[in-house]
Amino acid sequence: MTPFSLPDKWLNRVIPWRGWGHPQALKPIERVSARVCFEAQSVEIDKELARSSTTDQVRDSIRACDWDKPDLKLALPALLGFSGSVGLLAWTLDTYGTTPAIQAWAQSTHFGSWYRGLTYQPDPAVSWRTAQPELLRRTLATLPEAEYRLAVTELRDPAIHPVHAAYIAPTEPDLVAAALALTPIDHRSFDLLLCAVETESQVHELVVNTPTIYTPPSSMPSFATAAVRAGTAVTEAIAAAFKNGADTDGRVELMDLLAHCPTPEAFRQLLGYAGTRGGYGAIRSALERHPSVGLPALAHSGTEAAAVELQAYVLTQPEQIATASPALDDATRATIEKITAMQDALPESDSPPTILLNPPWIGRKKAAKPPVFELRAELAVTFHWPPGERERLLARQPTFRFTPQYMPSWQRLAEGSYSDWQMEGALVELSGDDALALVRHWAPTARYWDAGWLPYALARFGADAYPAAVRALDKSAVAAAYTLIPVRSHEVAPRMAEFLLRRGKLRTVALDWLRCHGLDAVAYLVPAALGKAGARRRGAEAALRRLAANHSEEVVDRARSYGDEPAAAIAVLLDTDPLTILPARVPALPAWLGPQLLPQIALPGRHSALPRELVPALITMCQLGDADAPYLGLETVAAVCDPGSLAQWAWALFQQYRRMDYSSKDVWVLRLQGWLGDDDTVRSLSPLIQAWPGESAHQRAVAGLDVLSDIGTDVALMHLYRISQKVPFKALRAKAADKIEQIADELELTPEQLGDRLVPDFGLSPQGTATLDFGPRQFVIGFDESLKPYLTDADGKPRKALPKPAATDDPDLAAAATKQFSALKKDVRGAASDQIARLQRAMRYQRRFDAADFRAYFVSHPLVGVLVRRLVWGAYETAEPNSPLLKSFRVAEDNSFADAEDNPFELDENAVVGVVHPAQLAAELLAAWSELLADYELLQPFPQLSRPVYRLTDSEKSTNVLSRFDKLTVPSRVLLGLAKQGWNRDTPADAGVQNSVIQTLPSGAEVSIDLDPGIPVGEPDMLGDQTIQRVWLSSGTYGDIDPVLISEILADLTELERHRS
Repeated sequence: MTPFSLPDKWLNRVIPWRGWGHPQALKPIERVSARVCFEAQSVEIDKELARSSTTDQVRDSIRACDWDKPDLKLALPALLGFSGSVGLLAWTLDTYGTTPAIQAWAQSTHFGSWYRGLTYQPDPAVSWRTAQPELLRRTLATLPEAEYRLAVTELRDPAIHPVHAAYIAPTEPDLVAAALALTPIDHRSFDLLLCAVETESQVHELVVNTPTIYTPPSSMPSFATAAVRAGTAVTEAIAAAFKNGADTDGRVELMDLLAHCPTPEAFRQLLGYAGTRGGYGAIRSALERHPSVGLPALAHSGTEAAAVELQAYVLTQPEQIATASPALDDATRATIEKITAMQDALPESDSPPTILLNPPWIGRKKAAKPPVFELRAELAVTFHWPPGERERLLARQPTFRFTPQYMPSWQRLAEGSYSDWQMEGALVELSGDDALALVRHWAPTARYWDAGWLPYALARFGADAYPAAVRALDKSAVAAAYTLIPVRSHEVAPRMAEFLLRRGKLRTVALDWLRCHGLDAVAYLVPAALGKAGARRRGAEAALRRLAANHSEEVVDRARSYGDEPAAAIAVLLDTDPLTILPARVPALPAWLGPQLLPQIALPGRHSALPRELVPALITMCQLGDADAPYLGLETVAAVCDPGSLAQWAWALFQQYRRMDYSSKDVWVLRLQGWLGDDDTVRSLSPLIQAWPGESAHQRAVAGLDVLSDIGTDVALMHLYRISQKVPFKALRAKAADKIEQIADELELTPEQLGDRLVPDFGLSPQGTATLDFGPRQFVIGFDESLKPYLTDADGKPRKALPKPAATDDPDLAAAATKQFSALKKDVRGAASDQIARLQRAMRYQRRFDAADFRAYFVSHPLVGVLVRRLVWGAYETAEPNSPLLKSFRVAEDNSFADAEDNPFELDENAVVGVVHPAQLAAELLAAWSELLADYELLQPFPQLSRPVYRLTDSEKSTNVLSRFDKLTVPSRVLLGLAKQGWNRDTPADAGVQNSVIQTLPSGAEVSIDLDPGIPVGEPDMLGDQTIQRVWLSSGTYGDIDPVLISEILADLTELERHRS
């Protein structure tokens, strides 16, 4: 252990001990006499005395006590423990002296006010209240030696908990050793013992023996004390605190403490926390204090965070680099020189975009305030159907047709009281007044089936169905917007114009709407284009400019229906260059931004780059965008830049924003990633989005979802889908699921079907491999049964790793192949667990696929196919979970199908396919499949054929309670592990305790595992092991659940028995 210096901020938090500091016995605190303390809490004490858990001895002692001269054996200790009053302990010290006060306080630790009240416990406990033991620690630090020795003798009494004894007298080695020998050490004791340890081995012992550490800001005095007593050894305790999930504010404080520690280990820890709040700031602080230690740590780290911070320091602190350079190792100096040399590797272009040379905001005249007119479009709802489209829609047939006696009433249908297929049937079958009443009152939920049938309703009922379509648009624009493409109205037109400002699907719909209606849309757009400022006006202006591209005079003529003044205003609008439409004040560059730290932006071909002097103007353009769309000039610049280089530049800008803890005024930097980002952006941003809610940044995470949606590539949507399924933060998962559902709605798919389509092929061959071309040499990457990568040379010889480029290799090809290899490993690593889990869920919940989808998205997919060929599949009679298995088969290497005897099998094009569960296979067939896969040496991605099958007893089938698991006691964290199998904890009850774990079945019924004492939300281990009270089904009986799912549920519960406490 090595001492290190700390500023007053930390030294003032240190809890003094004998021989250090200027300890005072809390003189500012007011002494509180026993009588005053008792009278202040008499009402609560009376309640406790009435409890059956309070013994007669305690009750009689308190009721008989003379509080001016209290009983030191029982009454006063009970009051000390119940009240936790440090003022009362100070009064006791003053009145009776140190030794009697210690004895009384020792007895008080057998009581407590948190959950034991005045119940006497035979063993002393470590309280969550530390003010009283801290007072004793400070008191002993000031005692004369003889009195101190007497006090220490008292501390060795078994009535005092060893942790308290070590905390109060940390200079006594035997007391500290006795406390550290306790295993396990709880998190309250951890805080106290941090104030007692002083060697590296003691810190290590403390950390190893403490399984769970909670680190709120109130723990900071303990860490400050450990930093002074144990020096640099405190880094191990800080690392343990982070590993156990320290409180966010506590993490920021601990990073600041680490920043004062001059060791490579401290820097390595800080780099690991770079992406969290305060992380980059702590790294900068540490680097400023200890550059000779920090620079090598950054140079050798190999992490993105280290590279960002090192580049920033090298380029902005040349004098400090020169000073530190003699003490640096050769590798660090070489890295620094490389950063300097690469800063401007490309020559600057001599023909950059004109808009950057002469930005519209330079020298501009003050624009006149645009006129605002309150116009009302008194226009009828009008339809324009493309040729044949209305006829095609009217030819649709519902899934189910009603006979008259079963026709539901339109009122209940409109209220959503019937199912999807009933609504389809009613739209087709109802006629006359009932049909009109239905569509006029219909409030579609905008699910995929509603959106699918809205166009039919519009085609059949015209303007009578129009209100329902608008209601659907209000609920889910993405789902319903396309249904309104044939419609012109004063409501639809401005909404479509607003969609022009978006990216992705809604913008495409808006463009289709403009193409459909052409100049006929002008009259519907003019009121919004001349209305109040906002997104709707900007959208309508953009729509009119697009229509006026070749028909400017006609647009003005049609606007004249509102009068000459509005028409003149439209003429001025169309003559205005949209690039000159700017805010009243052009934003200044953020103070935190260093343009010199950003990489060059290459032009197409990457032979030249945008001049650095023009970068500030480009950044200003980035700032001018709004929440819906970028400034038009940015699109102009992007069109003449290399897309990959521009995405890298935008990400470097984001990294600076991140280094400054995401300045709240500059959220445009995050939006910019959606406008300029690519798949590499997605790979870097997705982990941050998933982590932000844990750093109290939920809204930033939601904005990140918008970025993924805006980028819109297959990889981006794959990550969006993954977040909707896997992140531990329920609110973020729900937001991502909403976005996925909106996209699925638009495509008339379920979210699960969309998930099937969102697995990129990653550029793999049909066999699931990719060739890495170094020029003279080639290597092949493939994936095993768990989708873990393996590497071979061109002849199939296995290799442990991709070699570094040799002198004989093509340098450009080798560099590209190395980058491809790295990206492929990262992408597939993320996709692997997702796809394996999805297939396992498909088996558990008996999800079915039609034959066409099975072939297209599973069999033929180069990555998913690797897994598909290692499983046994089934053709089923119907898509229902209990549907009989007609035939089991596997997918061969050539994507043909074969049965258990390895004979060819033809899959009918109308077949329904699913992952077979062993509960559906006879014993002989199961054995045949196991033998066949073993013969082919096919390992399965998850236990399928080897999966245990569990069944209900006859008596369990007719009940809703599974009594066989009653009174089973297991650790809390084992129950938390059920989340991987789809179990969720219920809503927290009193004191934030969750009393059950629930599995929601496809039917909507719930299987609940009721627990005692329950799992606290913030501290799952706080109340100890959990005992199962009952396992019950909310509706129906267990016999109603299909055999596959009940086997899976019983497997989950049986697994708990393996962890019985």
